[in-house]
Amino acid sequence: MSEYILNTNVSYFIQSLATQVYYTVFSPAICKDWRFTVADVEQVKFVLRLPPSLHRKIKRAAKSNNTSMNKEISNILNESFSKSTTDKTLADLIRRLEKRKVI
Repeated sequence: MSEYILNTNVSYFIQSLATQVYYTVFSPAICKDWRFTVADVEQVKFVLRLPPSLHRKIKRAAKSNNTSMNKEISNILNESFSKSTTDKTLADLIRRLEKRKVI
């Protein structure tokens, strides 16, 4: 019985210590200094189904950029939401519409 209590107390101590270290390292004040937030540290995981051809394209792009497929997909998504990419897409669309004399 005393062995169980000792193991429980040690386990609780380790969990408490790990929690304190986590919140000390990733506290909002420290994260502000490091220019990222706790939300940036946390990530969401989900399963994505891709056609084999798209999977191969992403795999090739990741290899050529010397990154993982996960990082390559994240980079592509971030770029697709960036303002400069949106501006470039809109400029391209306007150019095509002007060429067809739609606008």
